[in-house]
Amino acid sequence: MIIKKSVMKANNKSSYARLARYIIEEQTKEKIRNIAMWTSSDYDNDDMDLFLKDLRAVQDSNTISKDDKTYHLIVSFREDELDINRLKDIEHEVVSAMGFEEHQRLCVVHNDTDNLHLHIAINKINPKTNKIYTPYRDYQKLNDIASAIELKYGLLKDNHIKSEKPYSKAVDIEKSSYLQSMQGYIKNINLDNVLSWEDFHSKLNDAGIMYQKKGAGAVFMNEEKNIFVKASSVDREYSIAKLEERFGEYQAYKYDESKAKIKYDKKPLEDNGLYEDYKSFNEKRKNDIKYSIEKLDDEYNKKLETELYNIKKIMNMTLLSNASYMEKVIINKVFNNLMSDRKALLYREKQEKKFKIYKKNPYLRFNEYVKKEALNNNKKAIDFINNQISKENYILADFSSQLYSAVKVTKNGTFITENNIRLRKDSINVRSCKEYPILKNLKYYQNIYPNKPLQIKGSKEFKEQVINVIAKHNMPLKFNDELSNDKINRVKLENKLNNIKLLKEFNQIHNDKMYKYMQLDFKEKEYEYRGFIKHLDNYFIIVKSYENNTFYIKEPDKNDYKNIKGLQKGSCISFDSDSIMNENLILNDLIKVQEYKKLKYVLLNKEKVENLTFQGVRKYKNEIIYLYKDKHTNRIYTKIATKEDKELYRKQEEKILSDKKIKTELNNTMQH
Repeated sequence: MIIKKSVMKANNKSSYARLARYIIEEQTKEKIRNIAMWTSSDYDNDDMDLFLKDLRAVQDSNTISKDDKTYHLIVSFREDELDINRLKDIEHEVVSAMGFEEHQRLCVVHNDTDNLHLHIAINKINPKTNKIYTPYRDYQKLNDIASAIELKYGLLKDNHIKSEKPYSKAVDIEKSSYLQSMQGYIKNINLDNVLSWEDFHSKLNDAGIMYQKKGAGAVFMNEEKNIFVKASSVDREYSIAKLEERFGEYQAYKYDESKAKIKYDKKPLEDNGLYEDYKSFNEKRKNDIKYSIEKLDDEYNKKLETELYNIKKIMNMTLLSNASYMEKVIINKVFNNLMSDRKALLYREKQEKKFKIYKKNPYLRFNEYVKKEALNNNKKAIDFINNQISKENYILADFSSQLYSAVKVTKNGTFITENNIRLRKDSINVRSCKEYPILKNLKYYQNIYPNKPLQIKGSKEFKEQVINVIAKHNMPLKFNDELSNDKINRVKLENKLNNIKLLKEFNQIHNDKMYKYMQLDFKEKEYEYRGFIKHLDNYFIIVKSYENNTFYIKEPDKNDYKNIKGLQKGSCISFDSDSIMNENLILNDLIKVQEYKKLKYVLLNKEKVENLTFQGVRKYKNEIIYLYKDKHTNRIYTKIATKEDKELYRKQEEKILSDKKIKTELNNTMQH
């Protein structure tokens, strides 16, 4: 289980209504994802408009704070399915621990990725106090909360790495809108062969983008300077630190508008003319609304003028020429109130009609427009949606015989198995380019077609990751084309060499920590006395250096016997600095024997793991290293842990914990 705080990387503050629309987005045949939805209050799902109006009123009640008033959490689970009541309990635990128990919130469960996840949209304004609440150092709390909930509810455990960096959903939201994000636009600029700051800035200038140092980091911005993107969010290679490593100290650049060949525009990457239709639709909508409101205003003004004229006419008829001053004042006041009431009534009627005009001509985002047109059988819209779907990643083969194993099916004909494999008759839909989901789907394919060449379709990133996963896990899968198979072999070789290099570094670090055995060289003034050592019926003095990891051995003379008389092990001892090292073959042989007997880290090569004793695991440079000891020699063999190794180790750890628990319970029972 992982809990992440999601933020929008934008100049303006988050909009709760926009976030709500995103997480409860209307589902179509192409997109089925919402499993469940609930709010913190007693609103039905059909009352969402009323819920959002009430929430907006609470947010508007706080006019002092300029902080963002919306807080978005994403809770992701390793389990494929969880009971809705349990999800509600978990959501309550999370918001209570974060201090939002009294706050309004909307919760939606999605299953449109390889991990079941829960969106929690929270109003940071407390409805009772109207004060804003922002958790302090929340990035530290979230992982602790996740660990506690995993333990309490028996959920599958995740690695919780504490980070101050919030999870940004901006790119995902823009992706769901079918429009290109600025991050994606910058990624498509070819910056591979730049050699200097001048060249880097110039190529960005050609694409209508600027790069500027800001504080300790850097940002990309568009020509209008109204969209900013953190440089490292596009690619870590574009961070100021990385670029200064390549090009030297940062150099500013004067942007030239005339050199910009293209500019970033938030529009679809591949458009068949539908976006222009959308802009025309919006223009027509604006004109229709403008015309209708102008017509309404004219009608209102004419009606108001007529009604006020009639009221004044009646008032003049009522005012008698012989009426007293006070009578005239009272009559004027009555009719003035009557005119005010009539004005207010007509204004309310106008506003209601205006609201109906807007409701009749609602604003549609581009993705909403596409879906609406697709439902109206607009061929352009249908083709556009199909093109978006075709960008998904697939493993191609005949899976029609496997569809019976599905536990549910979506409206667009995707069958979902118990372990969340998404099958169609002719493909597996792989919904993520991360290592774990790709490995899971490749294993499923391998079980069905162990000898059939692999065929895949999707993004460049997906194809590269498939090759990396096959190579990393040494899977016996092959492609139809030799080029891809050559890439697998090349990656396997690179991985093997990198693993060997990493293990050699790890082994060297540990071997350097081991004590060396050498003949005493008299370079230090004092040593730690460690006693005598016998070799081939000869005795030698052994001492330990205070300056390095070395045991020194010396053939004793008469003075040495006098010095060590009554001396305890661990005591300080010194030798005559004028002494010289004498060649002693027995001593040299002793040093060789001691060096051979000491513990040494070496690579596991042809040795069989079954014949070795497992010594545990170590983490080094994000890799898990397994240690094995030889019973007959002082050797520690090292190897990079595979997924199977990790799973076996996890089961062993769980068994040890389980045995301890049973033993404790038995002891408690016997005591009672």
